[in-house]
Amino acid sequence: YYATIQAAINAADAGEVITVCAGTYAEDIIVNESVTLLGPNSGVLNNPCTGSRNPEAIVVPATNAVGSGEIFHVAASGVTISGFTIDGDNATLTSNVTNTLGSDMNAAEGITVYETGVNNLTATNNIIQNVSYFGVTLYDYPAGLPSSGHVISNNKIQNLGTYNDPQPNPSLNINFWGGGVLLYNNQYAAVTDNCMENVRLGVQTGNFSQANPGAPTYQVISGNTMTVRKRGIFHNLAYNTASGYTLSN
Repeated sequence: YYATIQAAINAADAGEVITVCAGTYAEDIIVNESVTLLGPNSGVLNNPCTGSRNPEAIVVPATNAVGSGEIFHVAASGVTISGFTIDGDNATLTSNVTNTLGSDMNAAEGITVYETGVNNLTATNNIIQNVSYFGVTLYDYPAGLPSSGHVISNNKIQNLGTYNDPQPNPSLNINFWGGGVLLYNNQYAAVTDNCMENVRLGVQTGNFSQANPGAPTYQVISGNTMTVRKRGIFHNLAYNTASGYTLSN
């Protein structure tokens, strides 16, 4: 038993399962081991789009960083994050940057990969809300090498982005953020059966120039429902040397 999610990850060996109890966890988590993180709602029947939910394990940011904070930073392949509420609004912190419903946001992203060579991230059955940039970001940095095997499915992603930054930063353009899933620099994923509500855009791709090193099942954006303020799917900057994506259902 560990008092924090991060302590459990630090103590884990590759392949181990970490079960997280219901409660609220104020943490900026780095997942640098190939582990499975299961919240109380990781089961099939706990789909936040269609099912009922158990009491939540709510993860909020520990640091007030509305323009840059990451709640789960994934730095290892083979990670699963399932059954959590990932909420960018920590009631003990104040950024004075609110989303369109007036919630004060303290983080930019819910689940991220900003690493080279990270494959096989699975994010399922999560509620991701009240962040300024993207709910899930897969962004190979800095090399832009292709990764594959990612599954982003059955998540509820809601209430993202702002037009109410009281001190707009021209280098960030924070007032025009707020997307569900970002796939950038050759990140091949199955983005399926998510429900997105009150986001500026749903799914965005960008800067794809290399072929998918994995199976074609990770070239799919399908079965998602979106209520957006700007655009549903923004399939952007794909060169003819990249593998294609199927947009369906």
